Amino acid sequence: MADLDGDGDVDAFVANDGANRVWLNDGGGIFSDSGQNMRNSDSYGVAAADLDGDGDDDVLVWNNKGNRVWLNDGTGFFSDSGQNLGNARSYGGALADLDGDGDLDAFVANDGANRVWLNDVVSLLIEDSTSPYDDRRVEFGPTPVNEESDSETVTLTNTGGAVLTIQGITIMGVDADAFTFDPGDGTVNTCGPPPRVLAQGVTCTVSVAFSPTVEGTLDAFLDLSVDSPGSYTVLLVGESTPVATGDNLLIEDSTPPYDDLRVDFGSVTLGETSAGETVSLTNTGTEDLTIQGITIMGVDADAFTFDPGDGTVNTCGPPPRVLAQGVTCTVSVAFSPTVEGTLDAFLDFSVDSPGSYSVLLVGESTLTNGGGSVGGCFIATAVFGGEDGPGVRTLRLFRDRVLLGAPSGMALVRFYYRHSPPVADWLHGREWARNILLMLLLPVIAVVWMILIAGPLVLPLMLILASGFVWRLAVNRCRGGQLQ
Repeated sequence: MADLDGDGDVDAFVANDGANRVWLNDGGGIFSDSGQNMRNSDSYGVAAADLDGDGDDDVLVWNNKGNRVWLNDGTGFFSDSGQNLGNARSYGGALADLDGDGDLDAFVANDGANRVWLNDVVSLLIEDSTSPYDDRRVEFGPTPVNEESDSETVTLTNTGGAVLTIQGITIMGVDADAFTFDPGDGTVNTCGPPPRVLAQGVTCTVSVAFSPTVEGTLDAFLDLSVDSPGSYTVLLVGESTPVATGDNLLIEDSTPPYDDLRVDFGSVTLGETSAGETVSLTNTGTEDLTIQGITIMGVDADAFTFDPGDGTVNTCGPPPRVLAQGVTCTVSVAFSPTVEGTLDAFLDFSVDSPGSYSVLLVGESTLTNGGGSVGGCFIATAVFGGEDGPGVRTLRLFRDRVLLGAPSGMALVRFYYRHSPPVADWLHGREWARNILLMLLLPVIAVVWMILIAGPLVLPLMLILASGFVWRLAVNRCRGGQLQ
């Protein structure tokens, strides 16, 4: 009884007076016939153990004439080794390392002289330089595309009782070209070139490196072909990262946290421009990097500008800009909103490799500053010659107390601040135009002042009085015409 098919449960090899049979356990104690018919002679007993050093249980069958060794392929299927151990009738025996060479020998009890049969198995101990060291798996870890990892070593030791010949060492599999025997770090492969005779107790090494040309998890097999029992394999696994040709771009900005690829401009009054914030680019790679383009992209891109107007210099342009290894350049951006709300866009950097990077730009546009009012009144400021004139203060109070409290009023304010600056610029130096607008604004300011003093209800009252005045004037004119 032994685990003959490697599935963790106990199976049965039955020695019969006739054909020997293998019964496989399904794990629940139910056995099925494997269909194998192994007969050379009437059999009296069986012993199971790893006789060929390949990690699975083989069997030695005690027969009526000539004991036989059946080798397991690891799945519970056996092949005749071709050995015929004696001609006497054997009734039993035991397996043990009788000569101290690390493998199992046989003591056979016969109908006559008992015999000792010495095993001369070839056994290869395989270890590698990545933990766990005896799992026949080598992990190379993350390695950039087109770069080469440090080498890892596979050690082969002949632990058997005879000379072993390494007939071939090959890297096989779909990703075989991602691994190489030539690490380029001075490591020596002492197991080659084949054929390499490895005496009992002797060790040799094979060094392999990971040198990917594509991104992803790649694997292959290191195949070791030996004269007996056949071949061994070691799994090679590496992770390829998408950094190409050694180019790296470190991006930092002037708003904390400084490495989050996000610039926050905070709250900026509608129609004003923030101070410039700086984004710095540093080539941390091993080769020159070319900045091919710097663009502000997105729905709100027009709310941000490369020209803060504060003397800040953009040293990353104009593209193309070659950035040597270790060199830093800067890009300054300001927030200049023309509409209210939270606005965002992307500062996009196009580089030759690996492609592009983006920094999020975010700003909050408000109609009022922290003190509850906007900056200048634009046209009104230009007409009255400054922000402190009584007319400007009246209009500002009307805006803050009345207009900003209603959606229609807010829309009017937004319209004013969007279109007022160019008109104010045009008024500069045109005294006649300022005087005309002053005459037009004075009655507006008077009405506004009355609304602020008496409340909004004064407006319909004034409309009623004005209508009455117009009606009275029309009546008088009509009567005058009749007298004539």
